[in-house]
Amino acid sequence: MTENAPSADRAKMLAAIRRHQLPTHDAPDLAGPWIRYASRLEQFRNSLESVGGQLRHVPELTDVLRELTNVEAYQVAQRRICCVPNLLAGDDFTSLEQVDDAHNLADVDFAVIEGELGVAENGAIFVTDRNVRHRAIFFITQHLAIVVPASQLVDTMHDAYEQIDFTDNAFRCFISGPSKTA
Repeated sequence: MTENAPSADRAKMLAAIRRHQLPTHDAPDLAGPWIRYASRLEQFRNSLESVGGQLRHVPELTDVLRELTNVEAYQVAQRRICCVPNLLAGDDFTSLEQVDDAHNLADVDFAVIEGELGVAENGAIFVTDRNVRHRAIFFITQHLAIVVPASQLVDTMHDAYEQIDFTDNAFRCFISGPSKTA
């Protein structure tokens, strides 16, 4: 056998693969008759609860802090971080902007972040780090509250992906339910 035998065999295999072209197919139309819920808020609540989350509906952003004081995890939290503009209130929260190194977030008990979209079909919430200094806060905190305007609830993941802006370099993900790996 010569040294060129393996490369000759490789070339033959690649040539055979190139000759055998599979037919192409158009991608399916995603503008289908997807599920529509009579009440996105109620479906979102049901989906969120089914994955271990809780929904607290408040009429205005200014009511969030009042509602949080009724949450036991918030009441007993020693260190709280808030990443929602216009929600910081007195000594209750440390601003994430005051934290220089994400490693210093290891002891955060409760964090409040903004969600851009909530998905009724599965309770997932879409978040980005556009206004967050350290995205580690999404995952490192013991308890996480995500503020999503009710007007930003969509029926399905298809609807969510239609609204997501992929033109910037922001970190983005969907968060749903408690961590199963912690």
